[in-house]
Amino acid sequence: MCPRPHSILQASQSQQAIYPSVISCFPQMLPEVASQKLKVESQKSEYLEVGIPEEWVGPLKALGYKTIDKIKALEEPGKLHQEMMGYRKKNKLEIDTVTMEDVNSWIS
Repeated sequence: MCPRPHSILQASQSQQAIYPSVISCFPQMLPEVASQKLKVESQKSEYLEVGIPEEWVGPLKALGYKTIDKIKALEEPGKLHQEMMGYRKKNKLEIDTVTMEDVNSWIS
């Protein structure tokens, strides 16, 4: 006998391990197996070619800008500039600031 549908939503992973009947009754609730995509990450040299200072490569990757394409796809360079300056301040980094003009030049 299958449990009520709402009990699946309340079941944690440990409960699902203990109660596999919940999974077998509702196979559509199984997580999809996504094909593993390789995480592509731009190399440091690619950042330097665009004009990004070497000391900013690490912080940009930490902010989630792991590829040059992601930086170039930005519609609002001001957002990136604010994120960078906030990251610099929050982490008390002793690196030079960048101007909005610098960020605009990376995107265009």
